[in-house]
Amino acid sequence: MDANLWKIESLRLTNFVDNQFNSNNLEKWLINITGELPLQINKSLSNFSGLSKLEESVVKLEWRQNRIDLIENSDAPNIKNNIGDFSHFSELCEMRILRYFQMEDCPVIDRLALGVVLYLPVVSNEEGIRIIAPLLKSVIGIENSEDFQLRINRPVRLEIAGGIKVNRLLTWTIGHVQLLQLQINIQTGIAQSTPLSMQSEMQLRLEIDLSTDAKPGRKILLEQQKEVVNYFIDTVKKVAESGEHGLYV
Repeated sequence: MDANLWKIESLRLTNFVDNQFNSNNLEKWLINITGELPLQINKSLSNFSGLSKLEESVVKLEWRQNRIDLIENSDAPNIKNNIGDFSHFSELCEMRILRYFQMEDCPVIDRLALGVVLYLPVVSNEEGIRIIAPLLKSVIGIENSEDFQLRINRPVRLEIAGGIKVNRLLTWTIGHVQLLQLQINIQTGIAQSTPLSMQSEMQLRLEIDLSTDAKPGRKILLEQQKEVVNYFIDTVKKVAESGEHGLYV
């Protein structure tokens, strides 16, 4: 299929660091990655959370329990519920994901993951099934399916980064999606959600979660991290175009 038909809902880079990680530079990282001063910063000795608002998206940098997450998602409901068509994927990765590895004191890590959520608006469940059927390799005969969801992991051992093993998890879903506005009562802490529109949107959704396996004592050096994340980015491109078949190209 034409990969550029996909809308990008979110991008997430996750790194697992050790107990020696120095978090003092995280606010500076967020500024350098986004080119903007943070809108919100919360930090302590054991965690960090920063938020920057860009023209059409928000970028969050979080650190807690030895895990660093760099997340870019839409500024919905203020603008729209995506950060661009898939034609912008390479540019977004260059500006956010790959820039992370240029940060001062970028740490040695234990594990690395890249998560990408894509969606395609469809008129009906039947249209979603028609689009998804040729993108699947593991199942056939789904023409009359309803409430469709398929999750599959195709792990592989790479020839880079010392022969590291990676998990390649794909989750396909067809269903209605509705934006909700979440309001939290400061006094009670109770959250209440309100639909932003009475009409939901039918979507074909593809969640791509690529990660190195957990191995005690492993240390992934910076150059190896770059090799792995570039493999992840290339895999996302293949899957967006060819579906599950892209894992075998």
